[in-house]
Amino acid sequence: MLRKVSHWIVSKLEDFFAWYGRFVASHPFIMIVVCFVVTGLAGIGMIRYRTENNAFKLWIPDNSDFVSNYAWLEENNPPDIRFNSLILVADEGSVLTKDVLLHISQIHKKVSTLRTENELGWNNVCYHLPIPKDTGKQIDPTCDLQSNTPWLAPCYPDPWCEMVQVGTDLECYEKSILELWGYDFDYSSLTDEDIIEKVNEETLMSAIFKTPINIEDYLGIVTKENDRITAAKALNMQWFGKINTTDINADDIANMGTGEIVDENSLEWEEALRDLLMEDQENLPEGTETFINVARGYSDIAGDTIVGDAFMMPIGFMIVFVYVTIMLGKFSCLEQRGILALCGLACIGLTIGFTYGFCSALNLFYGPMHNLIPFLLLGIGIDDM
Repeated sequence: MLRKVSHWIVSKLEDFFAWYGRFVASHPFIMIVVCFVVTGLAGIGMIRYRTENNAFKLWIPDNSDFVSNYAWLEENNPPDIRFNSLILVADEGSVLTKDVLLHISQIHKKVSTLRTENELGWNNVCYHLPIPKDTGKQIDPTCDLQSNTPWLAPCYPDPWCEMVQVGTDLECYEKSILELWGYDFDYSSLTDEDIIEKVNEETLMSAIFKTPINIEDYLGIVTKENDRITAAKALNMQWFGKINTTDINADDIANMGTGEIVDENSLEWEEALRDLLMEDQENLPEGTETFINVARGYSDIAGDTIVGDAFMMPIGFMIVFVYVTIMLGKFSCLEQRGILALCGLACIGLTIGFTYGFCSALNLFYGPMHNLIPFLLLGIGIDDM
């Protein structure tokens, strides 16, 4: 019974394709026009073309608990900190030298004055920390600022909140060894011995944030003698940005490599930071190198991967053209098959245009795995020729 059903299906398919082949051969012009029209109509769907390299959407099932939980987190309390860093490494010797500190001081100044095309600066996208400032302004004489519990009446809540506002400044959160001296310090006046003495002080305080510092959090591969730091092979600088979550809507593209949401201002400034730090690699102190980590870096790499093989497509087409011309024809004016090869490649091009346009019209995204499609169609197309 099954054999009869199978035979019937196969015979019907053979009859259909035999009829289809005769129809195409009998009406070539109509079929050519239909192919171009159908491909053109499908190509309209390319207006909805979009790429996707969000790891959550690419590799994790939509019904996963992780995806639903993260979606809830993004909606109710989205992560709003962006981490950028630079690690400076000395190939030989130590980073605790005058030349290195002078250089990272210059990096700090360049980052602080960096401006994007839309005039965005570090102060516009950074994570601000409150720092105490000296002020002699007395808000309310009845408030005993020497009391152990100044938040009690009559100081709290008014005028205590005003006192906090008046008594603090906002500083962009940036971590580096420069905190030991401050950003306005003249680092050209330091000697290597001064630096070693400073990092070995018993109590280290940040001149910027007025908080204690563990110097080994800022250094790497530290060398000690008699419990004293004498050298370090690396140091780091860190910049903490803050996402403007109120400026993000449902249509915003996430930081697609990691799945985290991010506003356009942060992405724009991070791009400028990346370019600045990469340019700075040309002017490093002798014997040093830097390693850069910008928050948008993974997304950039993932995005480049999606379109990175695009330039290989025309190369593949040219190789196939040469192969088909040689294998199907001869080197003569009569028996050469150049036009046949071009027609075969044109069919492959129409197929790629139709599939991309049709799938885009269905709102399907283009991901890294789809890079294989043109080459698969190219291989199938060779067989059909």
